[in-house]
Amino acid sequence: MDVKSSFDSDPNQIDQICVAIRSYTANQRHAGILYRDSSDSIKLLHLGWHYDLGNDDFSNDFLWLDVPLNPINKMHMATVCEMFYEENKDGIPYGLAIDDSFIDQQGKFLPMEAHAGLTCATFVMKLFHDQGLAFIDIDGWKHRLDDKTWQRQVMQILEHHTTDPKPSKEYLDYQNKRLNSGCARFRPEEIIAARHLPDFPYCAESVKEPAVELVSKVDEHFKKIKEQKHLNWLKEKGRQSSQVSSNNT
Repeated sequence: MDVKSSFDSDPNQIDQICVAIRSYTANQRHAGILYRDSSDSIKLLHLGWHYDLGNDDFSNDFLWLDVPLNPINKMHMATVCEMFYEENKDGIPYGLAIDDSFIDQQGKFLPMEAHAGLTCATFVMKLFHDQGLAFIDIDGWKHRLDDKTWQRQVMQILEHHTTDPKPSKEYLDYQNKRLNSGCARFRPEEIIAARHLPDFPYCAESVKEPAVELVSKVDEHFKKIKEQKHLNWLKEKGRQSSQVSSNNT
């Protein structure tokens, strides 16, 4: 698995589009898409949270992996990413299911149910799948026992969500209904690993080992980033102390 980071690669060399992943905590990863926009800048498109759609500059926190597409499809998907952000600048809802929304050819998010949404991982999936570039066997991806544990944790956070827009009772009821029905969870590391691999569509079992390998690399990178930030803090602290000492002489 060819996983790249800012420690060994230059993000400015990204060929149109790739998938990206980072760690937030020891047990939670976050997925997104790095792409080259019309001004030739590298942007990170990702669904951060409920109505929190980001189109950010590159961050060293992310690792990235190439996708096995031909140059025409890579260019097309980079264009779709840019269009998606322009069409959905107000953000899109966070949601547990994947079968209740659609992304059209112009990049517009179209809910098929009133309170449909996506996770960071299913957002990456939908963007490719709805452009005819499917890489996950959704029908073969079964609900797992620990899916509900994570989904309940997400719902608890959403229920106490205080930023604008505050989730409505109707939205929360709909998401809880999907949770109780046993909708499958697609983990960020599984989706990013699958999108990087050459043969598809993948089911959860077939992508299990590559996902474990990717998590190991993400965790290693997370530790390096923490160490780097700590060293930068110490250097800055040292500069500040030197400036104080100099001003007092």
